[in-house]
Amino acid sequence: MFVDVIKGSTSNPDATRRQIGEWVTRIAPHLSGWRGTTAGVTADGTFVAMTRIDADATPGMARDQWPSATPALLAGDRSSLVYDKVTLLDEKGNIGGAGFVQLVFGAVHDSVRADEYLKEFDSAYAPLRPDCIGRLMARRDDGQFVGVFYFTSEQDARTAEAQAVPPEIADLIQRGQALSDGPGTYLDLTSPWIFEPSAAMTETVS
Repeated sequence: MFVDVIKGSTSNPDATRRQIGEWVTRIAPHLSGWRGTTAGVTADGTFVAMTRIDADATPGMARDQWPSATPALLAGDRSSLVYDKVTLLDEKGNIGGAGFVQLVFGAVHDSVRADEYLKEFDSAYAPLRPDCIGRLMARRDDGQFVGVFYFTSEQDARTAEAQAVPPEIADLIQRGQALSDGPGTYLDLTSPWIFEPSAAMTETVS
């Protein structure tokens, strides 16, 4: 699997939502390998869409099929990147029902060690976060990565992240920071648009 991430700014979230809805209902279900799209607009107007695609499909396929009107809705610095090293850490709930999604973007300088660290950290930290019902990490050969975290609600996520962590988890966090090329960039989707193949054909665009 790989993920295709598009980012930009929008002053019209409703129109952007309609464009995404049209793509999901009319085009995406007919694309070979489409595994779902998570999108939304942050409080400061940053739009982001993350599409999961099977590994045997063509990178760029998703964005190439977006409605032609979509780019006109995005202003400022627009970016589109494919991350082809994907780790689906866990899906212990229905991510389609997530009330809050957080994406983190960053880079690491040692991808091999970072992959090993990711699995170690997740196995230790996941039991402490029952509010997180789905987690995905993806990176590129140049070390850039994106993490996508699905939560039951923003309130549940904020409450859980405010709790003190055990010393061993604190040590793991420090190790992870040492692998990173600076702090990550977080995008919070408080009203996420989550589309999955099973529901795409019945999705209503409002």
